Amino acid sequence: MKSLPIVLVALLFTTGCATDTQLTQLKKDNSVLSAQLNTANNDINKLKREKETLQQEIDYLDEVKSVLGREKEARITQSRATVSEVQGFVRSQVKALSLFSKSEGILDYTGGELLDRSKLSGKNQLLVDLKHPVSADGSVMGGRVYARHAGIVSFCVLRPAGSGYVVVWKSKDFSAIGSGAERFTFGTMISVKSGDIPALYCPGIVPVPFDEGTGKTGVRSGKVKPNSSISNSDLSTSGNRTYSFGIEGLIH
Repeated sequence: MKSLPIVLVALLFTTGCATDTQLTQLKKDNSVLSAQLNTANNDINKLKREKETLQQEIDYLDEVKSVLGREKEARITQSRATVSEVQGFVRSQVKALSLFSKSEGILDYTGGELLDRSKLSGKNQLLVDLKHPVSADGSVMGGRVYARHAGIVSFCVLRPAGSGYVVVWKSKDFSAIGSGAERFTFGTMISVKSGDIPALYCPGIVPVPFDEGTGKTGVRSGKVKPNSSISNSDLSTSGNRTYSFGIEGLIH
Protein backbone atom coordinates (compact mmCIF):
# COMPACT_ATOMS: atom_id res chain seq x y z
CA MET A 1 0.00 0.00 0.00
CA LYS A 2 2.96 2.28 0.53
CA SER A 3 3.78 2.02 -3.23
CA LEU A 4 0.43 3.55 -4.29
CA PRO A 5 1.30 7.17 -3.51
CA ILE A 6 4.51 6.76 -5.44
CA VAL A 7 2.57 5.55 -8.53
CA LEU A 8 0.14 8.44 -8.28
CA VAL A 9 2.96 10.92 -8.01
CA ALA A 10 4.59 9.41 -11.08
CA LEU A 11 1.33 9.61 -13.03
CA LEU A 12 0.75 13.20 -12.04
CA PHE A 13 4.29 14.09 -13.05
CA THR A 14 3.90 12.39 -16.42
CA THR A 15 0.51 14.05 -17.05
CA GLY A 16 1.92 17.44 -16.13
CA CYS A 17 4.79 17.03 -18.60
CA ALA A 18 2.38 16.04 -21.35
CA THR A 19 0.17 19.04 -20.67
CA ASP A 20 3.15 21.40 -20.78
CA THR A 21 4.27 19.89 -24.10
CA GLN A 22 0.81 20.28 -25.64
CA LEU A 23 0.55 23.83 -24.39
CA THR A 24 3.90 24.65 -25.88
CA GLN A 25 2.81 23.09 -29.20
CA LEU A 26 -0.45 25.01 -29.12
CA LYS A 27 1.45 28.25 -28.54
CA LYS A 28 3.69 27.43 -31.50
CA ASP A 29 0.65 26.61 -33.68
CA ASN A 30 -1.04 29.81 -32.58
CA SER A 31 2.07 31.78 -33.42
CA VAL A 32 2.19 30.19 -36.90
CA LEU A 33 -1.51 30.88 -37.47
CA SER A 34 -1.06 34.48 -36.32
CA ALA A 35 1.80 34.91 -38.75
CA GLN A 36 -0.29 33.40 -41.57
CA LEU A 37 -3.20 35.65 -40.64
CA ASN A 38 -0.96 38.71 -40.72
CA THR A 39 0.38 37.64 -44.10
CA ALA A 40 -3.17 37.11 -45.39
CA ASN A 41 -4.24 40.53 -44.07
CA ASN A 42 -1.23 42.11 -45.73
CA ASP A 43 -2.13 40.40 -49.01
CA ILE A 44 -5.73 41.58 -48.69
CA ASN A 45 -4.62 45.15 -48.03
CA LYS A 46 -2.25 44.94 -51.00
CA LEU A 47 -5.06 43.67 -53.24
CA LYS A 48 -7.31 46.48 -52.01
CA ARG A 49 -4.65 49.06 -52.88
CA GLU A 50 -4.16 47.45 -56.31
CA LYS A 51 -7.92 47.47 -56.81
CA GLU A 52 -8.08 51.16 -55.94
CA THR A 53 -5.22 51.84 -58.37
CA LEU A 54 -6.93 49.84 -61.13
CA GLN A 55 -10.21 51.64 -60.47
CA GLN A 56 -8.43 54.96 -60.79
CA GLU A 57 -6.94 53.81 -64.11
CA ILE A 58 -10.38 52.64 -65.28
CA ASP A 59 -11.91 55.99 -64.32
CA TYR A 60 -9.11 57.77 -66.17
CA LEU A 61 -9.55 55.62 -69.28
CA ASP A 62 -13.33 56.15 -69.17
CA GLU A 63 -12.72 59.89 -69.07
CA VAL A 64 -10.27 59.65 -71.98
CA LYS A 65 -12.78 57.52 -73.90
CA SER A 66 -15.49 60.11 -73.29
CA VAL A 67 -13.22 62.91 -74.50
CA LEU A 68 -12.22 60.93 -77.60
CA GLY A 69 -15.88 60.20 -78.31
CA ARG A 70 -16.76 63.89 -78.16
CA GLU A 71 -13.77 64.75 -80.35
CA LYS A 72 -14.74 62.03 -82.87
CA GLU A 73 -18.31 63.31 -83.00
CA ALA A 74 -17.02 66.84 -83.52
CA ARG A 75 -14.76 65.66 -86.35
CA ILE A 76 -17.61 63.72 -87.97
CA THR A 77 -19.87 66.77 -87.77
CA GLN A 78 -17.14 68.94 -89.22
CA SER A 79 -16.38 66.40 -91.95
CA ARG A 80 -20.04 66.19 -92.91
CA ALA A 81 -20.23 69.95 -93.11
CA THR A 82 -17.06 70.04 -95.23
CA VAL A 83 -18.32 67.28 -97.54
CA SER A 84 -21.64 69.09 -97.91
CA GLU A 85 -19.84 72.33 -98.79
CA VAL A 86 -17.57 70.54 -101.27
CA GLN A 87 -20.51 68.76 -102.88
CA GLY A 88 -22.38 72.04 -103.18
CA PHE A 89 -19.33 73.66 -104.73
CA VAL A 90 -18.82 70.78 -107.16
CA ARG A 91 -22.48 70.85 -108.17
CA SER A 92 -22.32 74.57 -108.81
CA GLN A 93 -19.13 74.13 -110.83
CA VAL A 94 -20.60 71.26 -112.84
CA LYS A 95 -23.72 73.31 -113.50
CA ALA A 96 -21.66 76.34 -114.54
CA LEU A 97 -19.42 74.21 -116.75
CA SER A 98 -22.44 72.51 -118.26
CA LEU A 99 -24.06 75.84 -119.07
CA PHE A 100 -20.80 77.07 -120.56
CA SER A 101 -20.33 73.91 -122.58
CA LYS A 102 -23.83 74.18 -124.00
CA SER A 103 -23.05 77.59 -125.38
CA GLU A 104 -19.47 76.86 -126.45
CA GLY A 105 -19.61 73.15 -127.32
CA ILE A 106 -16.30 72.38 -125.61
CA LEU A 107 -17.18 68.95 -124.19
CA ASP A 108 -16.06 65.69 -125.79
CA TYR A 109 -18.94 63.50 -126.96
CA THR A 110 -18.80 59.70 -127.15
CA GLY A 111 -21.67 57.83 -128.77
CA GLY A 112 -23.93 57.68 -131.82
CA GLU A 113 -24.83 60.82 -133.74
CA LEU A 114 -28.09 62.36 -132.58
CA LEU A 115 -30.20 61.64 -135.65
CA ASP A 116 -33.80 60.66 -136.21
CA ARG A 117 -33.14 57.15 -137.44
CA SER A 118 -35.27 54.70 -139.36
CA LYS A 119 -36.44 52.24 -136.72
CA LEU A 120 -37.85 52.29 -133.22
CA SER A 121 -38.62 49.26 -131.04
CA GLY A 122 -37.96 47.55 -127.73
CA LYS A 123 -39.01 47.73 -124.11
CA ASN A 124 -37.08 47.39 -120.83
CA GLN A 125 -33.72 47.21 -122.61
CA LEU A 126 -30.09 48.10 -121.95
CA LEU A 127 -28.35 49.48 -125.06
CA VAL A 128 -24.55 49.03 -124.98
CA ASP A 129 -22.66 51.05 -127.61
CA LEU A 130 -19.71 48.72 -128.31
CA LYS A 131 -18.64 50.81 -131.33
CA HIS A 132 -17.86 53.94 -129.31
CA PRO A 133 -15.71 53.13 -126.24
CA VAL A 134 -14.21 56.01 -124.28
CA SER A 135 -10.93 56.95 -126.00
CA ALA A 136 -8.98 58.04 -122.87
CA ASP A 137 -9.26 58.54 -119.12
CA GLY A 138 -11.39 61.49 -118.11
CA SER A 139 -14.66 62.66 -116.59
CA VAL A 140 -18.20 62.77 -117.93
CA MET A 141 -20.90 65.08 -116.69
CA GLY A 142 -23.88 64.57 -118.93
CA GLY A 143 -25.60 62.57 -121.62
CA ARG A 144 -27.51 63.14 -124.84
CA VAL A 145 -30.27 61.27 -126.64
CA TYR A 146 -32.42 61.75 -129.68
CA ALA A 147 -35.91 60.83 -128.45
CA ARG A 148 -38.72 60.32 -130.92
CA HIS A 149 -41.32 60.10 -128.14
CA ALA A 150 -41.49 60.52 -124.36
CA GLY A 151 -39.78 57.94 -122.19
CA ILE A 152 -37.52 57.27 -119.20
CA VAL A 153 -33.78 56.83 -119.76
CA SER A 154 -30.74 56.42 -117.51
CA PHE A 155 -27.11 56.52 -118.61
CA CYS A 156 -24.62 53.81 -117.65
CA VAL A 157 -20.88 53.22 -117.88
CA LEU A 158 -19.71 49.64 -118.42
CA ARG A 159 -16.11 48.49 -117.91
CA PRO A 160 -14.64 45.42 -119.65
CA ALA A 161 -13.95 42.60 -117.18
CA GLY A 162 -12.97 39.11 -118.26
CA SER A 163 -15.50 37.76 -120.76
CA GLY A 164 -17.97 40.56 -120.16
CA TYR A 165 -18.55 43.88 -118.44
CA VAL A 166 -19.28 45.42 -115.05
CA VAL A 167 -21.77 48.26 -114.61
CA VAL A 168 -19.48 50.70 -112.80
CA TRP A 169 -21.99 53.55 -112.77
CA LYS A 170 -25.67 54.20 -113.45
CA SER A 171 -27.35 57.62 -113.43
CA LYS A 172 -30.71 58.54 -112.02
CA ASP A 173 -33.73 58.30 -114.31
CA PHE A 174 -34.25 61.15 -116.74
CA SER A 175 -37.51 61.95 -118.52
CA ALA A 176 -37.13 62.46 -122.26
CA ILE A 177 -39.99 64.53 -123.62
CA GLY A 178 -39.62 63.31 -127.20
CA SER A 179 -38.60 66.63 -128.69
CA GLY A 180 -35.66 65.35 -130.75
CA ALA A 181 -32.12 65.91 -129.46
CA GLU A 182 -32.16 66.30 -125.67
CA ARG A 183 -29.38 66.91 -123.14
CA PHE A 184 -29.16 65.84 -119.50
CA THR A 185 -26.72 66.91 -116.77
CA PHE A 186 -25.49 64.50 -114.09
CA GLY A 187 -25.40 65.62 -110.45
CA THR A 188 -21.60 65.23 -110.31
CA MET A 189 -18.64 64.47 -112.55
CA ILE A 190 -18.11 60.75 -113.19
CA SER A 191 -14.60 59.36 -113.68
CA VAL A 192 -14.15 57.07 -116.70
CA LYS A 193 -11.23 55.04 -118.01
CA SER A 194 -10.05 54.39 -121.53
CA GLY A 195 -12.07 51.51 -122.93
CA ASP A 196 -15.20 52.13 -120.84
CA ILE A 197 -18.45 51.63 -122.76
CA PRO A 198 -21.37 54.10 -122.79
CA ALA A 199 -24.79 52.51 -122.37
CA LEU A 200 -28.42 53.58 -122.04
CA TYR A 201 -31.09 51.82 -120.01
CA CYS A 202 -34.76 52.28 -120.89
CA PRO A 203 -37.08 50.67 -118.30
CA GLY A 204 -40.16 51.33 -120.43
CA ILE A 205 -40.60 51.65 -124.16
CA VAL A 206 -37.29 52.62 -125.82
CA PRO A 207 -37.74 56.21 -127.12
CA VAL A 208 -34.41 56.30 -129.02
CA PRO A 209 -34.43 55.29 -132.72
CA PHE A 210 -31.77 53.18 -134.47
CA ASP A 211 -30.41 52.23 -137.88
CA GLU A 212 -29.10 48.82 -138.86
CA GLY A 213 -25.84 47.93 -140.56
CA THR A 214 -23.76 50.91 -139.41
CA GLY A 215 -22.85 50.19 -135.77
CA LYS A 216 -22.44 47.60 -133.04
CA THR A 217 -24.84 47.90 -130.13
CA GLY A 218 -25.39 45.10 -127.65
CA VAL A 219 -28.99 44.81 -126.52
CA ARG A 220 -30.01 43.14 -123.27
CA SER A 221 -33.49 42.86 -121.75
CA GLY A 222 -34.14 43.24 -118.02
CA LYS A 223 -33.28 45.54 -115.15
CA VAL A 224 -29.80 46.97 -114.66
CA LYS A 225 -28.10 47.46 -111.28
CA PRO A 226 -24.81 49.20 -110.45
CA ASN A 227 -21.87 46.80 -109.85
CA SER A 228 -23.68 43.99 -111.64
CA SER A 229 -21.89 41.85 -114.23
CA ILE A 230 -22.98 41.36 -117.83
CA SER A 231 -21.46 38.63 -120.00
CA ASN A 232 -20.91 38.95 -123.73
CA SER A 233 -23.40 36.14 -124.28
CA ASP A 234 -26.10 38.30 -122.63
CA LEU A 235 -25.78 40.96 -125.35
CA SER A 236 -27.46 40.53 -128.70
CA THR A 237 -25.64 42.41 -131.51
CA SER A 238 -27.78 41.26 -134.41
CA GLY A 239 -28.37 43.89 -137.08
CA ASN A 240 -25.27 45.96 -136.19
CA ARG A 241 -27.47 48.72 -134.78
CA THR A 242 -26.54 52.35 -134.17
CA TYR A 243 -28.66 54.21 -131.61
CA SER A 244 -28.83 57.97 -131.10
CA PHE A 245 -27.36 58.42 -127.64
CA GLY A 246 -24.03 59.10 -125.93
CA ILE A 247 -22.17 60.68 -123.02
CA GLU A 248 -20.20 63.91 -122.85
CA GLY A 249 -17.42 65.31 -120.67
CA LEU A 250 -13.72 66.07 -120.55
CA ILE A 251 -11.59 63.25 -121.95
CA HIS A 252 -7.86 63.69 -121.28
